[in-house]
Amino acid sequence: MLGIVALHFTGMAALTITPFAPLSGALTGQTAQTFLAIAVAGGGLLVVGTGVASYALDEQSRRQAGERLGDLVEGAVRRHGG
Repeated sequence: MLGIVALHFTGMAALTITPFAPLSGALTGQTAQTFLAIAVAGGGLLVVGTGVASYALDEQSRRQAGERLGDLVEGAVRRHGG
């Protein structure tokens, strides 16, 4: 595991990224950073929103299952004369 981590950081330290010259009309500087910030925030909100929706659906499913189980127990008690 240590070898994987060491090679990862060695490779990342050796990496050099040279951006291309911007095309005319391309986003650069502050505008590009603003777009990137909006995209990252949107992605984060999408993940959080999906989690909240999943939680709500899970709670609804649990509630319905609990109600059905209660109905089954109540029906079984009535049928057996309890």
